[in-house]
Parts: sequence; C-alpha cells; structure tokens
Amino acid sequence: MPARRGGAAGQGHPGCARLTGRAAEGGPEDKEIARLKAETARLKAEPSKARTVLEVHEELSVLLDQLATYNAPSQNGEKKNK
Repeated sequence: MPARRGGAAGQGHPGCARLTGRAAEGGPEDKEIARLKAETARLKAEPSKARTVLEVHEELSVLLDQLATYNAPSQNGEKKNK
C-alpha cells in the first residue's frame, strides 16, 4: 500500500481547499457556471419563440390576404357585399 503524503492526520489532502466562508457560498467560478447555465437555458428557448413568431406571422399574412381579396373591387368596379 503506498504511503500517504500530506500534513498531520485529519487535515485532509494537501492542495484541497476546505469550503469555508465565501468559498462555501460560491466562488467566481460557481457564479460563472450559474450564469452560463441560465444563458444556455435562455438560448435553448429562443428557437421555440422564433418558431411561434413565424407561425403567427404566417397566419396573419393569410388573414390579411383574405381581407384584401374580400375588400378588392369586383370586375365592374364595385366592392363585394359584406
């Protein structure tokens, strides 16, 4: 069995920081990870939003075309009856 390197018994492994104080609350790396996770979630939702906008735009375009056709003058120059 290999011998352990390190300090006195009960001090843990050398080079490993104990989580105390601010480090336990989350250091700059933890904040950056949280920020990146939130941004990733937001970016994953964008295609869904864009798809919805395109669908609504398409439906609106169809309705406006129908309205324009309905309100267009007939061949004799009169509007169609409502």
